[in-house]
Amino acid sequence: FITSPYSQTPTDALPYLLSKHGYTSHFYHGGQTGTMGFDRYTRSAGFDSYTGLEDYPNPDDYDGNWGIYDRPFFGFVAEELSKKEEPFLATLFSLSSHHPYGIPAELVDHYTIYTEDLGRSIRYSDDALRDFFKLMKEEQLLEKTLFVVTADHIPMPKDISFATRIGCFSVPIVYYDYSGQLAAQRTLSQHVDIMPTVIDYLEFPEGYISW
Repeated sequence: FITSPYSQTPTDALPYLLSKHGYTSHFYHGGQTGTMGFDRYTRSAGFDSYTGLEDYPNPDDYDGNWGIYDRPFFGFVAEELSKKEEPFLATLFSLSSHHPYGIPAELVDHYTIYTEDLGRSIRYSDDALRDFFKLMKEEQLLEKTLFVVTADHIPMPKDISFATRIGCFSVPIVYYDYSGQLAAQRTLSQHVDIMPTVIDYLEFPEGYISW
């Protein structure tokens, strides 16, 4: 959708709907601005700001391929969010667990249990996310935030069931509410369900159009 001619068509995207209730919306991606058309689409979707590689203060954290390594970029985003006026929506699109699965050279020996670059990069991104949650707690943002964690597609398939057009997009979607308001459960879901799920969670009264 983002790379199609329809990407600039106005839609009832989540940033637009939340803006009616006083939310600002911010998109963060450690890659170069223009990558995958994110910057253009975020404007169309109603995001108030876009932060990319060019806005990051330390070029030494560049991975040589996609952009800024996840761990320092996640920390940068947590610091930026601590300065935002509430309420806000923030989207953080990671990149280290994407091919060619690079991690900082000084950390390769830290993940010697993994013999492949893929395993090391996923563990590295997992640690980056763990540190991000710790920082959010320190900034007193953890208790009042609904987190949605998901992926766009799987990496290299290790099982034949993931090597299909459907299996390639069989990824988890996690809704995490530290306050415990959400009861633990498992259900079948899709990415298009994220927006109505969030709106329902926030209990906004007006109707909207969803895919």
